[in-house]
Amino acid sequence: MGSESWNPVSTGNTMTATIIDHPAQSNPVALRAHEGEGAPAYLSLGALRLDDRNVRKDAPAEAEIEQLADLIDSQGLLQQLQVVAYAQPMKGKGKEKGRVFSHGVIAGGRRLRALLVLVKRGRLSLDEPILCAVVAEDRALAVSAAENSGRAPMSTADTIVAFADMVRAGAGVEDLAVCFSLSPLTVQRRLRLANVSPNLFGLFRQGAMTLDQLMALALTDDHSAQEAAWTSAPAYDRSPRALRALIAGEGLSQAIIRFVGLDAYEAAGGAVLRDLFAESDEQPAYINDPALMMRLATDKLEGLAQIERDAGAAWVEVFTSWGYTESQQFVAPPCTLRAPTEDEASRLEDLEAKAATLGEQLEAAYDSEEDDDGGLIERLEAEAESVADMIAAIEAGQSVVAPEVAALIGAVLYIDHQGQTKLQRNLIRRTDVASAKRAAAKVVGQSGSGAAGVGAGLSDRLCHQLTAHRTRALQASMLADTRVSLAALLHPLLNVHVYGLGASWKSPSAIKVSADSCESQLKTWAPDLADSRAEKAVQEALQMAQAMVPGEAAALLPWLLLQPVETLLQLLTLVSALSLNAISGTGKSETTTAIAGAVKLDMADWWTPTDAGYLGSVSKALIAEAVKDAGMPGEAEALGKLKKGEAVTKAETLLIGKRWLPAVLR
Repeated sequence: MGSESWNPVSTGNTMTATIIDHPAQSNPVALRAHEGEGAPAYLSLGALRLDDRNVRKDAPAEAEIEQLADLIDSQGLLQQLQVVAYAQPMKGKGKEKGRVFSHGVIAGGRRLRALLVLVKRGRLSLDEPILCAVVAEDRALAVSAAENSGRAPMSTADTIVAFADMVRAGAGVEDLAVCFSLSPLTVQRRLRLANVSPNLFGLFRQGAMTLDQLMALALTDDHSAQEAAWTSAPAYDRSPRALRALIAGEGLSQAIIRFVGLDAYEAAGGAVLRDLFAESDEQPAYINDPALMMRLATDKLEGLAQIERDAGAAWVEVFTSWGYTESQQFVAPPCTLRAPTEDEASRLEDLEAKAATLGEQLEAAYDSEEDDDGGLIERLEAEAESVADMIAAIEAGQSVVAPEVAALIGAVLYIDHQGQTKLQRNLIRRTDVASAKRAAAKVVGQSGSGAAGVGAGLSDRLCHQLTAHRTRALQASMLADTRVSLAALLHPLLNVHVYGLGASWKSPSAIKVSADSCESQLKTWAPDLADSRAEKAVQEALQMAQAMVPGEAAALLPWLLLQPVETLLQLLTLVSALSLNAISGTGKSETTTAIAGAVKLDMADWWTPTDAGYLGSVSKALIAEAVKDAGMPGEAEALGKLKKGEAVTKAETLLIGKRWLPAVLR
């Protein structure tokens, strides 16, 4: 190229150049900017080096520079380099392979490296004039920082549109691949994305759709099919997999087809491809418009849901399928269980007796070797399910909820595996759980437990913290009383195995026989538990057990089978105690109160009021009330004149040794 400046354009892999006029001087290295700072100047490539004042210090990857070299080779140097002039051309140390540096690049280091790669490839020479902007030395750092921080990469949407515009202007796929150092397949994929409906592409540009979703919609070039797939897919399930299934007709649930019905689908204009070789015509082999089928299903569900809304439901959400992901979005509302009326108790007793009889009859039918041609098992199962539903309905009626919680309760309507609709009422959204718990904590005097109101004036968090301490103290107390631990453990087991499944509502258990551990809850709610006497007692017992049992869990059962009864009772006492969970945001239950009485629990032996454990979390009025209850009315009155921090410190000292307890712990 000699001394010609260049602006190459890609023609295959051949570089051409366009002459750009510049000041006529024999030595490009001697060119300087005379029109002020930043004015363009042409400097030979051999006169440039990366300046130490360039703020970008991290060396780019070799592959990255190779790709940039390909781009410059194809499109030319589209952005000038920012340089500073050295006082004297650098010789000696600065001399490399015939190069005498006279300018340092303060912005454009990647471009300089790429140009030198082109020199190695033989595409450029060190005499090549390069368009630069010369800035003053005292501006070097500022200019370097400004250029490097002000750059923003093109958005994915802009890149896709740019590819499409270049193709419309005459570029081929191979040209784009060479230009941007991409494989032809990658270029084709990006061009395919440009064919998505403009309406949907607009959503992608706004961030309302992910790139994966856009790629799924690009499965077809039909804009109407793309839009139908997007609009008909439920908002909760617009995954790429679901969108591809709607477009390709793969994976459409037969339950949805049964729910909508082929007649309704065909009446709406849907086509059905039938398999002439199928032995049964019960189901079509292929639904030609799955998006239409999904829209019809959603519309039908919405119509049924509106009936429920008109009947007074606060909200109803619809789902075309129901699994773990969907069900985890909802929970039962927090409530207080009132005692049954005489009528309800009598009815429950009759129903439970009937359920027990049906259970025995079913067991006998299952064990019978006779053929069940008359459908006896099916009838008994249906009757047992009906009785269970009636028991559940009565128990549901005993739930008392705060008005604020009732306003959050709604229902979900979904299609089951058989194509039938199922309605689940009395649910709240998981996102509303915190609000519902706060509202439920305000319900006072409706549980009939005699413990209502014990947490009045205390926050939900503080009640949890205090009852976490009570839980640990109860566990530690049960360790010393094998009889109580065994009785507590036998309680839920006998409920299930002797009295029947319906007995648990009459006699709820404090023991979690599913072996759930509340260790993480204890540490979450009561971080101050670590130094407590109860914690130390429990940890000592655990360490003894860990030293006793085998190191590997797989060897536990064989080891247990060889142990004497005394050892088993010792371990049973431990696990019974540690299964107890009395953590609550509203106070105590009758069950844990009974166990506390049996082990003669006095929380004053295990807990004292401190800043972190109580006093710092309640109002000054409650602090004064605590001091007054502890027998110091005069001191309580004086606390009212102090600032909160001073009152806490003073009360903590006054209550030492007084064995005072808040109502939650009494």
